[in-house]
Amino acid sequence: MDARNSLQERLSRPLRVGVSLLVGSIIVTTWLGATRRGLEYDEIWTLREYAHAPSIGRIFSDMALANNHSLNSLLVRLTTSLLGDTELAVRLPALSPGQCCLSVCRSLFTV
Repeated sequence: MDARNSLQERLSRPLRVGVSLLVGSIIVTTWLGATRRGLEYDEIWTLREYAHAPSIGRIFSDMALANNHSLNSLLVRLTTSLLGDTELAVRLPALSPGQCCLSVCRSLFTV
């Protein structure tokens, strides 16, 4: 049994390192891409129409267009008020849950 356990330990370490490197590279690549690429049309629309709206109520009352995702628009308003009108501030509400999912996957596969 000891030989079998030591073999599993020797194999699991490279797997954990590999998964950690893969997840880390995905996170770094995603964040770099989010900061270096210009805003897309729907992001500009959310920024202009909802993040810079005179009141927060507009985010929840203007449902005429399919582009208004209320929670995302509210979080974009919050992040742009804290960080300014940068690409990262606009994309942060959408990026954060994805990064959390990657971290959860890493913890599941490196037990």
